[in-house]
Amino acid sequence: MAWIESHQSLHRHRKLVRAAGLLGVSHATLIGHLHILWWWALDNADTDGRLGDISAGALAVVADWPGKTPERFTEALIDAGFIDRDGEGLRLHDWYVYAGKLNGRRDANRERMKRARAAHSETHEQRTDDTPLRPRAELPNRTQPTIPPATAREVSDETEEAVGRLCREWERATGTTVTAMLGETFATWLAKVSEEWVGDAIRETGKAGAKSPRYLQRILETWSTEGRKDTPAAKKTPPPVAIPDGSWLKEHHVGPRATPEEMAQLDAEYEANKAKAKAELAALGVIAE
Repeated sequence: MAWIESHQSLHRHRKLVRAAGLLGVSHATLIGHLHILWWWALDNADTDGRLGDISAGALAVVADWPGKTPERFTEALIDAGFIDRDGEGLRLHDWYVYAGKLNGRRDANRERMKRARAAHSETHEQRTDDTPLRPRAELPNRTQPTIPPATAREVSDETEEAVGRLCREWERATGTTVTAMLGETFATWLAKVSEEWVGDAIRETGKAGAKSPRYLQRILETWSTEGRKDTPAAKKTPPPVAIPDGSWLKEHHVGPRATPEEMAQLDAEYEANKAKAKAELAALGVIAE
């Protein structure tokens, strides 16, 4: 699954304000159509964002623009600076910076895996003797998590999804925009530690008021070498408090001359005080026996 950078500043950016004004739609509506167009471009534009000789009608369709004047939609995006027009047709402005570089890296990885599989297959085909290969003993790497068998593309999809979640967490925690380099940093650390660790480190960075990826790097490096020390100790349940049965009270404050009415009054007062004490202990979180 591929992804693009989406900056929080887009909502009030001068380009969006101008294009929304030309089209007579809300900022939120135009943001939605732009993202649909960019998602389509991930699979259909080249690394420089060139769309070729696509027509205004086709561009409106892929962006899910419902208006009856697709030319107006296209011209508004050109006028605002979201799309450039050159001698070869239309081109998404600064596409290489925001998505083309990532797509180029994805294509290079795919081609590298293709060559590796081809070389592996050729090596096996060239082996003509019947001598069995001696299996090589491999010891598990205790410093890295065990990854179940999967194809290279499946692992790549999972990593890209995790990077996307971490990018959103970084923007929430620090209030800063995620760069392509920071996305690569997330992917690198995901090969070493769990996504939960990276997410916790991002939140620690935000709590400290830091905005630099270097601060995040130092947290993860410290956790990797020294272990995590931020796990809160288990809360200890206070020992139960025994409430006296009141027999001592009767012995010391009621003499042999006490009447049955006095004993009954004392018992009633004792039960009332006992109930009040239980209520106070319960409010404090202490379990009474």
